[in-house]
Amino acid sequence: MKNGTRTAVIILLLFLMAVSLLAFSVRPVYLLASLEVDKLRTEIRDQKRIIHAGGALKTEAGEEVVYTNSFEALLNMYNEGYRFCEIDIRETADGFLICAHGDEDYLTNGSDLPIDASLREFEQERLFGEYTPMAVDKLTAFMREHPDLFIITDAQGDNLEICRKLAGLYPDLRERFIIQIYHEQEYDPIRKMGFRNLIYTLYRAEDQERNFWRIAHFAEAHELLGVTAQKEMFYSLKNRIAMAHCGVPFMFHTVDEEEEIESMLRKPYVMGVYTDLT
Repeated sequence: MKNGTRTAVIILLLFLMAVSLLAFSVRPVYLLASLEVDKLRTEIRDQKRIIHAGGALKTEAGEEVVYTNSFEALLNMYNEGYRFCEIDIRETADGFLICAHGDEDYLTNGSDLPIDASLREFEQERLFGEYTPMAVDKLTAFMREHPDLFIITDAQGDNLEICRKLAGLYPDLRERFIIQIYHEQEYDPIRKMGFRNLIYTLYRAEDQERNFWRIAHFAEAHELLGVTAQKEMFYSLKNRIAMAHCGVPFMFHTVDEEEEIESMLRKPYVMGVYTDLT
């Protein structure tokens, strides 16, 4: 065999080996999960979208608004056929749980509330002058009337304390609250409260916690429904290879472009996206 031919053959073999290695590296690997978790994963894959803070609404003036966590948003997304909704939960100054995001300028952007507001003050407001704010009591009443609805929590405040209140006040709904944890150490205490369906979301995680190989190791000993990451993390090839080997499916937030949603969902290790679109 001539030197040139031999070199070409070697290059071809190396190329084929590289392609095979890449193909193997992005083939998803899944850890064994309970029947309940498998069932929920299948349902999320079928729905494809976690509706973010109830989803977008259009005001009477024609303005599209998001992040309302309002009763109208919840009702709209449910009537559109969605059964997984992410809701922000925080406490009022007098200790009640409400569906709201932060602690500033509630009437300005529809998501926030002064930190010293009481439940009564909260319930008297109208978001953007139109929409009904929800206390968690109103949310849970809706959940009981609609037993196929699951709520993914995004705790604005002390996650453990909010989960303790949810577990104590609504023990019959613990299987239908999907709790987002923000740090590894939250997992065991929240499981002990009776919550079985947990998502590890990374937007508040420390830098070292965002290492996907570390997440893979954590998932081996801690059953997770999935992992949620900022959508920017999807676009790193290094991250994609690692995600395929984490053993759990991933979701990304907040994705409001249809083309981007479809691109992400084509990856077998992507279970769904958080979106304002309904």
